[in-house]
Amino acid sequence: MPLAETNAESNAGTTEFPANEALPGSIDAHLSRFGLTSFRAGQREVISAVIDKQDCLCIMPTGGGKSLCYQLPAVMREGLTLVVSPLIALMKDQVDALQALGIAATFINSSLTQAEQRERMEEMAAGRLDLVYIAPERLRNQSFLEKVRAAKVHLLAVDEAHCISEWGHDFRPDYARLGRFRERLGWPQTIALTATATPKVRDDVSRQLQLRQPKVFITGFARGNLRFEVQEPQGDLGKYESLRVFLEETPGAGIIYAATRKRCEELVEVLREMQKGRKVGLYHAGLMPEDRRSIQDDFMEDRLPLIVATNAFGMGIDKPDLRFVIHFNMPGSLEAYYQEAGRAGRDGLPSRCLLLFSQADRYVQEFFIDNKYPPREAVKKVYDFLRREQADPIELTLQEIKDGTGLSLTTEGIASCEKILEKAQVLERLDSRQNQAAVRIDSDLPTLVDLLSPEATVQRKVM
Repeated sequence: MPLAETNAESNAGTTEFPANEALPGSIDAHLSRFGLTSFRAGQREVISAVIDKQDCLCIMPTGGGKSLCYQLPAVMREGLTLVVSPLIALMKDQVDALQALGIAATFINSSLTQAEQRERMEEMAAGRLDLVYIAPERLRNQSFLEKVRAAKVHLLAVDEAHCISEWGHDFRPDYARLGRFRERLGWPQTIALTATATPKVRDDVSRQLQLRQPKVFITGFARGNLRFEVQEPQGDLGKYESLRVFLEETPGAGIIYAATRKRCEELVEVLREMQKGRKVGLYHAGLMPEDRRSIQDDFMEDRLPLIVATNAFGMGIDKPDLRFVIHFNMPGSLEAYYQEAGRAGRDGLPSRCLLLFSQADRYVQEFFIDNKYPPREAVKKVYDFLRREQADPIELTLQEIKDGTGLSLTTEGIASCEKILEKAQVLERLDSRQNQAAVRIDSDLPTLVDLLSPEATVQRKVM
């Protein structure tokens, strides 16, 4: 589908948009409703296009104010704006902020009781809400689909839209349902938003959502207040010394990213000895949900100034005064690095981004690539094993599938096989818990060549 692109990044790295004389007269009046007096770069033009009922694809840097691009039109027009976001942990914060402004907004996700979910769906169907936030997993819920059709969605906002694309650094299979979802809703106007999207990802997002001649806004990627630094210390001891020096000269809150849970745990122990006057928290996907939420809350409310984390921490973290981001290990892609480092300095003040590079980090990332894109034979073995299971649904741990197939993959590799089968619509994931799966086999296996992404080869070339 053709993309009408507005690239607003100047050679100097600043963002300038041409004046738009055809804006609705009330747009500035509605801006004040959000407690704001001026637009950030690009916001006015994106909002104008949304009000003009154009499909839009908005590439705006982290901290650039993407949310206002659908929130302001939502209060200017009649009808429901449905926001799809993977950020369940932040939905309540966003909705609380909107409700404090007198805006009829809510969220519907798994943190609510069944009764609360039903009550909010009834409100939505009755037309009493301006904005409803959902996670993409909600699109599996038949009751929700019936209620949202009754609500007559006027605008669909897809946040973190790069998750739609297998070429994106954070592909999520549930996002792949959005194209079919739009069709079932009668093709509502749609805005897709992300901070990081290569041209290939942009085209893929537009194609999968089936946007109608979308207007593409790129407000630039340069963050002039961020100082990017790379050091290449010798071994772990060299990295620890670089950390010590950096932390002693850099006050304020920060995140230290490491590649594995084990490395995070080791780092926390080292830092607690090294930084006795600074509280250090640990965050990774292996912690219980309530523990992760508690650590995130402590960090956001300045009770915990330093977090050591895997890349499980950070998507949607909006802490404007984050003064530094350190990568103890090289991340898996340039897009992931930009997204993670870009969490620093959202308040516009000078902030630092440090990468501690070692050649060994490359081998770790290649291991992750091998797990994310397992061999064709492994995918077929997992399919054949699940196909022979008599239960419906099939409830097995990833370790049980690994043992049953005899594959030498890690459990993460087994999970990747499932994701590939799910993307091909061969397998339906009914539930997803830590190291466990409840699935149903829906159809025969298509040609395996069609299932496997070429991204693994591309990522290796980039690295």
